[in-house]
Amino acid sequence: FYILRDGRDVVNSWVHYVISPHIRQRKPQYKISRVENLYQRYDLFEKTVKRWASHVQAYLKLRNYYLEIRYENLVKDKALEIKRIADYLGISIPDTDAIIRKTSVQATRLHAPLHIRRARIGDWRAYFTPRHKQIFKKIAGSLLKELGYTEDDNW
Repeated sequence: FYILRDGRDVVNSWVHYVISPHIRQRKPQYKISRVENLYQRYDLFEKTVKRWASHVQAYLKLRNYYLEIRYENLVKDKALEIKRIADYLGISIPDTDAIIRKTSVQATRLHAPLHIRRARIGDWRAYFTPRHKQIFKKIAGSLLKELGYTEDDNW
């Protein structure tokens, strides 16, 4: 399985994750404590975009060996994605509702409170400035198009 997510949301999630007190306690080298300040570090933003693009490009070379699961599809229609996974594994799942409940954002927050912040699609729009967009387009704009996350550079 490979869970694919829009890289803009991946980068945005990473920014929020690394400024959390829990992570900063575990990684004292992370000195930035505010999202706004981290977003002003264009060098770190660029490095993170490159890391996402490299990871996804490595996956694409082996794409035929994995079932690709889109994060956005899990959010929009988890039941359908559960069925796809079950079909891929050749198993029957009589009660998808139980899986949906156990893997909901609320349930995940109870068991792993640091793992999920908002679980929203497109939250990057609230944080990316024109410069962030320019950096992302330069590094991974064509990859976003190849993956179907955008049709052009007008975002």
